[in-house]
Amino acid sequence: MSVTLRCPNCGTTRATPGECDACHEAQARYFCTNHTPGLWLDGRTCPACGAQFGDESRLPSAPAPPVRTRASADEKAIRGSTLAPWQQILSAILRAGSVVAAATPRRERAALGRGAGGCLGRLLLFIVLLIVAVVVAVVWFGRALLHGMQPY
Repeated sequence: MSVTLRCPNCGTTRATPGECDACHEAQARYFCTNHTPGLWLDGRTCPACGAQFGDESRLPSAPAPPVRTRASADEKAIRGSTLAPWQQILSAILRAGSVVAAATPRRERAALGRGAGGCLGRLLLFIVLLIVAVVVAVVWFGRALLHGMQPY
C-alpha cells in the first residue's frame, strides 16, 4: 500500500487506527510511502499524489536527484592528464589493485578452537608443556633435590 497507518514513535505499521501495539507511546497516523522521504498525513488521502488508505499502491513520485560526490585529488589529476606518463601508469595500477581488492570476498577467520584441534588439542599441548617443565626442573635442580637422599 502507498498510504499506511504508522506509529510516529517507532515506525510500526497497523491495519486499524489506534494506539501503537509495539511501543504504546503514540497513536498510529497515516503515512504516504509514495514520496522520498515519506509524508505524514492528516487524513486518509495524500494531498500530493492522491493516494488513499486501503487503495492499491500508485506509482511513486519522481525519484530524488542523484547525489553528486566530490572527485578525489587523484581523479582530478588523472582527468587533467597533467601527470607524467609513468605517474599515470602507476595511478592506473593502484586503482586497478583497489578495485580487485574490493571485489574479492574476504575470508572469514576460522573459529579459534578448530585450527588448534579444539579442547583436546589444547589439553594435550598443556600436558606436553607440563612434562617438559618437570624435566627441565629435574635437570636444573635435580642435584639439590636429590642431595637430601644421599646416604652418609
